[in-house]
Amino acid sequence: MPIVREKHISTKQNMLWNAAGSLFFLGCLWLITVLVVRLSNGYDAAGVLALGMAVSNIGVPLAQYKIRAYQVSDIEHEFSPGLYVGHRFVTMALAFVIMVVYGSLTCAAETLPAVLLYCLYSLVAVFSDVFQGIEQQHDRMDIVGISYFLRGAATLGGFVISMLLTGSLVVSFIAMTVLCVLCVVLYELPCVRFLEPHFSLSFDKTQLARLFTICLPAVIASLFASAIPSIPRQILGAVAGTAVLGGYASIAAPVLIIQMGATYVYAPLLKNIAELSASGNTRGFTGLLLKAALAMLGIAVAASLVLIFAASPLFTLLYGEGVTEYLVFLYPLILCTVLTALSWFLGDVLIAIRDLRGNLIAFAVAFALSAVLAYPLICFAGGNGVSFAISLGMACAVVIALARIFAHCKNAEHAATHASAACREDREPLGSTSSHAGNAQTDEARINEKVHAKTEVVQTEDVQTEVVQTEAAQAKVVQTEEVQAKKVQAKEVHS
Repeated sequence: MPIVREKHISTKQNMLWNAAGSLFFLGCLWLITVLVVRLSNGYDAAGVLALGMAVSNIGVPLAQYKIRAYQVSDIEHEFSPGLYVGHRFVTMALAFVIMVVYGSLTCAAETLPAVLLYCLYSLVAVFSDVFQGIEQQHDRMDIVGISYFLRGAATLGGFVISMLLTGSLVVSFIAMTVLCVLCVVLYELPCVRFLEPHFSLSFDKTQLARLFTICLPAVIASLFASAIPSIPRQILGAVAGTAVLGGYASIAAPVLIIQMGATYVYAPLLKNIAELSASGNTRGFTGLLLKAALAMLGIAVAASLVLIFAASPLFTLLYGEGVTEYLVFLYPLILCTVLTALSWFLGDVLIAIRDLRGNLIAFAVAFALSAVLAYPLICFAGGNGVSFAISLGMACAVVIALARIFAHCKNAEHAATHASAACREDREPLGSTSSHAGNAQTDEARINEKVHAKTEVVQTEDVQTEVVQTEAAQAKVVQTEEVQAKKVQAKEVHS
């Protein structure tokens, strides 16, 4: 029985599969951070896990290389699926080298094996991501959702069982990695081969170099986007102390659900956005962007209402009574998160329409603005100054991205108008030629009529001339006969 079958998945179903699978997988990762304390003695294991996550966060962006948005919007098949996978192997190798070097320099020797094993585990998800790009190109995000479910269950099950049996983080991370690799090899790889029957891994140096070069602006932009919250938070820690920074981070963590929800809405639409843009369907393109933005806004409003009305009991349940003094950070954080989600969405839209330069400009300006405004705003508004600085930076990114998208639509309309005018110009000479040909035919007919009339006159004159000539000839014949008759008579008289 085949693992996957051919079937049609609607856009709505793609969104639901992607959202459900992603939430389940992230929920399993979150449970690990809770259970590590329950299943170990003290907080040492939790600290090692946090260290592994921190080190992996250094290399994962490089391993991803911001390829997903470019890959799913590659509707012209500029690069083969095998090349995208080959590129991912290269970036994963480079990222792991960086993780090893950084971990060796910053981590204690006794924690390094566990830290590097967790980094290796994190790269499995990165590798699965490039397969998910192929699956999304075929509108089969049901496969993506199932993959998330399988890897989430493998991650949580492998961690819990290993910790119960051995109490060792090293063994647990090995189990998590092996089980997730099996999920990718035994499920996702056959699915990819079914969707791409001619799939073949490619390491073409020229094509790899092109892909690295093309996506480099998107990678730099993603680094700017990731760094935008970092500078203001570091300034807050320096100005107000680690306690205030910790309170701000505690309030910010649940608010990130807004940003996650927004990603689940627009990620499945990137292929459709690219297709509408490539076809020149400006109305459909802007309509889909508007629908996606409204859906993101709806999720943001719903999540914000839950957070606002349930803020005190929810945060108290999560962090205890002491967190209530930091609830003042909630409202600016919601605004900040909504603008961040919107800027990420528009940034990926710019990648989908191949305006990678515009994406880089937007986030570079946002980073510079938030970094410059962070200190004065924090001095003025305390912890909320972090949210204000990030919000202003992201708002600037949104404005720049919208301006670039608007310019893209205008250029598309101008190109369509120019093409239409060219078609009309091509048709008009044909029409005028036909008109001229008709006029020529009319003139020729008139000339023919005149020639025919003249010919008839000439023919009539010729007939008349022939009659006269005939009559003259006949008269000569008569005269000749009369002369001869007279000669005969004269001879007879003479004789």
